[in-house]
Amino acid sequence: MSIRRSGGFERMRDRRAPRRLIRIEPVDGMISRADSQSLIERVVKMSSAEAIAVAVGSNETNNLRFAANQVSTAGSVSDANVQVTSSFGPKRATVVTNDLSDEALRATVKQSEALAKLSPDDPEAMPNLGPQNIKTVNAEFASTTGLTAEALVRAGLTALEPARKAGDLIAAGYLVANRA
Repeated sequence: MSIRRSGGFERMRDRRAPRRLIRIEPVDGMISRADSQSLIERVVKMSSAEAIAVAVGSNETNNLRFAANQVSTAGSVSDANVQVTSSFGPKRATVVTNDLSDEALRATVKQSEALAKLSPDDPEAMPNLGPQNIKTVNAEFASTTGLTAEALVRAGLTALEPARKAGDLIAAGYLVANRA
């Protein structure tokens, strides 16, 4: 196994394991507020555009699908992305990546800038607002965000077990819990 450290995110990779085409670096699929701010600052420093807007997002989705009284799939998917919008006067372009390495972020910024220079003038273009003081809102409920794929299997069993015991019932369903 090797450990690679890049910009505050640490990854472990077993060299024998299949490699992912898309690397996800945040632990547990979610990027903290502090790491988001750090990521935004890194991207802004890479830019030579007149104006730049950067948005960071991450999410984790756990799901369970069952049919004919059997679990057919259960899984967990996490992703993170960075959206870069570069502006040169009334010209702007947006590029999104889910590779958070410095190399990929630099390429995303350069592509956004190149596309912005090529784009036609936006007759409705307004200047960027600049940094905003956005209030933090706690819109998460631990009872929902804590639903792992395993917890969804237990929840699915509350429908499957009675149907199996009845003998003449067939249960099917899809459960999903998303955290963004």
